Amino acid sequence: MIKAKKSPSKNDSWLSERQRAEDIILGGLGFGEDVTILEIKNSTFGFKGKAMYRDGSRIDIRNDDQLSELEIWALTILSS
Repeated sequence: MIKAKKSPSKNDSWLSERQRAEDIILGGLGFGEDVTILEIKNSTFGFKGKAMYRDGSRIDIRNDDQLSELEIWALTILSS
C-alpha cells in the first residue's frame, strides 16, 4: 500500500518559504544555519538588519551591493 504524503498546511509553506529566504540572505553574507534574522529592511542599495546566533549573541547584518532578483524576493518574504 502506498501512503499519500501529507500536504503541507499554509503555515508549513510559509515557514519553508521564510527559511529559504533567510538562507539566501544569510548565505550570501557567509553565515550558516546557526544564525537567524531578527529584523531586516531595505537600504538605499541593499539591506540592513539584525541577526542572532543560536547562543543568543546578536550581530548587525548589511549588504550595500546591488541585489539580485533572488535577494529581492527573499527580502520581500522576510519583510512581510
